[in-house]
Amino acid sequence: MDSHQRAFDKELDDLKGKLVHMAGLAEKMIDQAIGELVNRDEQFATGIPEYERQVNALQIEIDEKAVTLLATHQPVAGDLRLILMASRISGDLERI
Repeated sequence: MDSHQRAFDKELDDLKGKLVHMAGLAEKMIDQAIGELVNRDEQFATGIPEYERQVNALQIEIDEKAVTLLATHQPVAGDLRLILMASRISGDLERI
């Protein structure tokens, strides 16, 4: 495996990591919102605004990384699908 491929694989792993982190934040936001509703206690949702800022920033980072990967590496097949889906999923997570 050449250094170009290793760099590409590292960037793909970084993209996946950002997406997983973003999904975890979205899950925490949902848990906190449900906790507030069930317990009728605003203290459960205190972290939501900060999580929202992080999720928004991650969505931008993921989209930028996806565009960069597409432009600089010209991926095909599975890698191309992964990059495109990461961009779409990040948009969906941001809306959640």
